[in-house]
Amino acid sequence: MTEKRYEAWEKIQASRLFSGHLDQIRPFGGSGQTSPVKPSKARLLAEIESYIDFGVLAMKLDRIAPRPVGPQGGSPPFAAETMRRILVLKRLYNLANEEMDYELLDRMSYQRFCGLEQAVNIPDSTTI
Repeated sequence: MTEKRYEAWEKIQASRLFSGHLDQIRPFGGSGQTSPVKPSKARLLAEIESYIDFGVLAMKLDRIAPRPVGPQGGSPPFAAETMRRILVLKRLYNLANEEMDYELLDRMSYQRFCGLEQAVNIPDSTTI
């Protein structure tokens, strides 16, 4: 499978897996009642983590669509769990790759959610 076809297939599979879970997320609290104050993104991201076990999700996706491993050179790939978390943020906030790149550099809450708070390298728009 060519790399572009593999990436497209992986995105479709991830979208199918995430779609059932993301519809259950309530932006103003988990019980369905609305709040006069919109929660912070950090609290919303913490709530998302309570709905989705990203470690298990990454393992399942790696079984469905294993990431290619080989002597290709370049930087090592980012962790599968980190990339899945980025996909959730992209879908949740309807962000393009370039926008997601900017938000990852700009927002500490996104970096914490994706496990990149201590990272020297953050995925750029071509990696996302």
